[in-house]
Amino acid sequence: MFKIRPLKKKAGIGLDIASGEIRVVELARKNNLFQLSRFGIEPAGGAKDKTALAEVIKKAMDKAGITSKEVNTSVSGQSVIVRYIELPKMTKEELDGAIRFEAERYVPFNINDVVLDCQILKELQDGKMQVLLVAAKKDIVNDRIKLLEAAGLKPNLIDIDSFALINSFQRANPREATGTVVLLNLEVGLISINILKDNISCFTRDIFLDTNLSAEGADTGSKVIEELIKEVRLSFDYYENQFEKDIGKIFVSGELSDSGGFVEPLRQNLKMEIIGWDPVKDLELDPAVDKKKLADVSKKLTIAIGLALRKN
Repeated sequence: MFKIRPLKKKAGIGLDIASGEIRVVELARKNNLFQLSRFGIEPAGGAKDKTALAEVIKKAMDKAGITSKEVNTSVSGQSVIVRYIELPKMTKEELDGAIRFEAERYVPFNINDVVLDCQILKELQDGKMQVLLVAAKKDIVNDRIKLLEAAGLKPNLIDIDSFALINSFQRANPREATGTVVLLNLEVGLISINILKDNISCFTRDIFLDTNLSAEGADTGSKVIEELIKEVRLSFDYYENQFEKDIGKIFVSGELSDSGGFVEPLRQNLKMEIIGWDPVKDLELDPAVDKKKLADVSKKLTIAIGLALRKN
């Protein structure tokens, strides 16, 4: 969402600075097709400050064999606000001029302390339109830029995790373009919920869970699982009350999506169809890519791939 400079090379680099890991993907563009050229994952749990984390990023890039210095990355957290708002119909140019004033009604921060972006989603009745409004505190954006610079990199754009998830899903699952579907990205400490109606985002929420659980297993009776189910139910109830539409399928991704300790309790409690998907599905692979290694970690690359897909 937050553009820095135009991407000059055909390859897109997605850098996901996840909790405890650095994940990086290089996608080569061949007309409208994408080839996964390189990827890498590096543990970052021991990095206690910006300098140490920058070294981990350098290591991940070097081990992956990625030489480009321009990357797409993302931010998330309580300093990022996403709102779906209705405004009188106007052009994109008019919206860009008015959004700062409109945002003051929806952003719970001082408007001078945030970076704003917006996108027209669709036209509504009565001369209105639905607009996606995104605000991120300047300090979190500036910190991310400084981190990349410390790693010797240049930010091409800074996106939002949840939108990178949508990009990744839409590329891998183009036939799921109609109806209402839920994207549930399950990561250690962070669960992202996105609801798409006819391929348009209409609900986005991040759930932060205080857990050290990993994909190797989870206690299905734990408070973490109970909290996850409660928060997912609340999100679905809000959407259905707001739009009077029933939720269809749930598509799960992320490092915990292979963990029965998370997915099975969701399936049993929600009584809904839950489908796992792989972000590398139908991606052409460079001959040099280690296919076995990729298969072992592909579910972790959802956000990085979504970022690498972005042009500007």
